Amino acid sequence: MKLRRILFIIALSFGLAGCGGVDEKALEGVLEKDPSFRRILDAKKRIDDRVAILNKEIKSVKEALQPKIDALKARLDEAQSEYKIKTLELKESLSRLKNIKKLLLKKKDLSLSGDEISIWKKREANLEKKIDNIKYDLTELRKRLQLLKTEIKILEN
Repeated sequence: MKLRRILFIIALSFGLAGCGGVDEKALEGVLEKDPSFRRILDAKKRIDDRVAILNKEIKSVKEALQPKIDALKARLDEAQSEYKIKTLELKESLSRLKNIKKLLLKKKDLSLSGDEISIWKKREANLEKKIDNIKYDLTELRKRLQLLKTEIKILEN
């Protein structure tokens, strides 16, 4: 039983050893027995050559696109920084608006004059406009970020 297994493994090893490359003698023997096989080999060589040319072209195009990809990534970094700054600005403005609204609710307790109340209401209105502008800017920045990310993905693939 063990002897059969050993013989089987040896036979399998010899059988698999023939799966390597084909030498010139074997190729000549095949062509001698089947001359029409030459057309298939020629077609395969033309395809292999074309694939090699296409691979070189792909590499060349990717190298040519790399500066454009780098420029898009730089623009993406700038837009992300701008987005972070605008987000902080929005947070601060919302905090200030909240404080102004609290102040205006306590106007009687603080005994603010009509002029002072008017000034604080103008500040509140200006701050609300500023917040709306910041929100709009953030929306536009989100769109630009998404566009840049998509453009980079397209060029990298």
